[in-house]
Amino acid sequence: MNNDSCMAECPQSPILPRERVTSALAEAVAAYPLTALTAPMGYGKTTAARQLADALLSGEKKDAAVARAYFVTLPPEPYSAPYLWNFIWGRLAAQGLEFAESVKAYGFPGDAERRQHVFARCRALAERVLLVLDDYHWVADPAMDAYLTALTREGIAGLHILLLSRSRPNLPLEELRLKSLAESFDQSLLAFSEAETAALFTRYGNKDAETARRAWLFSEGWPAALWLCLRNPESREDFSGAPLARMEAMLEESIFSAYDPEDRRLLLQLSLLDHYTAREADDIGGPGSRERLQQLLHPF
Repeated sequence: MNNDSCMAECPQSPILPRERVTSALAEAVAAYPLTALTAPMGYGKTTAARQLADALLSGEKKDAAVARAYFVTLPPEPYSAPYLWNFIWGRLAAQGLEFAESVKAYGFPGDAERRQHVFARCRALAERVLLVLDDYHWVADPAMDAYLTALTREGIAGLHILLLSRSRPNLPLEELRLKSLAESFDQSLLAFSEAETAALFTRYGNKDAETARRAWLFSEGWPAALWLCLRNPESREDFSGAPLARMEAMLEESIFSAYDPEDRRLLLQLSLLDHYTAREADDIGGPGSRERLQQLLHPF
């Protein structure tokens, strides 16, 4: 099996390779069983994972080198844990993981004894592998989260899992981080710096530093917005003609819609105010609103 077949589900992207992103993720892979990368749509999570896999497979990052990288994009529905089990291991079997079919046939391990059977198979991996689970925000069954938490706690040396999600995974990430079992990143890792924006514009034929700077200020480093600015000829001078309707639709789809209905209701209620205290948030949104806001602002 060649490495390309392992990454068949991961699309190519023309976006600029960024060494600092790859290095940060590679350091996490070298040190922890689990890494979570959480960011809204359009921040380049899948692209970053692809570039990481390329670096690890080539041996460029020797401390985190892997022999195989497997990508599984989860289905866009809140399926049960047994369904996701069959889906994930079916995809891994299609990509050539030798024991995937037998683990799939074993069925979802809902108790500790059955989990240990699967963990033993994972410990027997002959080579170090990277498993990327993309679109993890679709996971809604707590049993799947519990299984992944238990797998992480095993600390299997040959297996590293990278979760890509638009919202914070329902995992005890802070506890796992304190136990040196996991690392987590948010969109700040993926947001373009001013220098990276200039390099991106130069790569695609616009070498005017001031134009790139205005695009960076306009987009606040959001890669999808930068790409729309770059590809919109009418916006090259001041970006006043940038495709705002498309950006607003993307913002609604990728950021606002990622929140659950109660969080969306709270955000809409508070959006009318320029500022408010924690007590006022509770008065407007109901008891517990300040805690929900704290979680939204500081998810990790």
